[in-house]
Amino acid sequence: MIVGIGSGLDIVTDDNSMSMHSLKYLSFCYTAREMRRKRAFCCVISGWLLALMFAATSAQAQSWPQIELAGSISGFAYPVHITHAGDDRIFVVQVGGKIRIVKNGAVLPTPFLDISARQSEGLYSVAFPSNYRSQGYFFVNYVDLNKNVVIARYQVAGDPITSNVADPNSELIVLRVPPPWGDTAGHAGGELSF
Repeated sequence: MIVGIGSGLDIVTDDNSMSMHSLKYLSFCYTAREMRRKRAFCCVISGWLLALMFAATSAQAQSWPQIELAGSISGFAYPVHITHAGDDRIFVVQVGGKIRIVKNGAVLPTPFLDISARQSEGLYSVAFPSNYRSQGYFFVNYVDLNKNVVIARYQVAGDPITSNVADPNSELIVLRVPPPWGDTAGHAGGELSF
């Protein structure tokens, strides 16, 4: 059994009936064994939450924090990763090859990075090292036009603290891995982190 999570949908198939087109947008794949472990973990967490709820209802003086739900930010096409660079900006990676910035609750009109012409299967991740604010370098993971998995370093255009645009011509390929599945389609997603 393969279970995939992508584009906000859980897709489960036991008979390989999922089309290759739908596999293109999966960002995580798990085996049945991994899913059993995840289900067990969720059961433990659910048990703890139920115990906490029971304890809270039995305690007369218990007061709950006030929680308010806010609307979400829209306008993204297949977002697959979200991160920050150690400041108040939120970076959203879109599988189509763009990294967008959310600042002060709004999506900035100009993408932080647009490498849609360089990739075929998707841009999957961005990571900012601890020295980003002084050096301005960051790293991305994508699949290029030849279906190679690529990890590349880019440079922000200008001051890393104030600039909201990266230089798309500053690419330095750190790693290029040919597809292990040959000419057939396969899962090529990945996450970078420091």
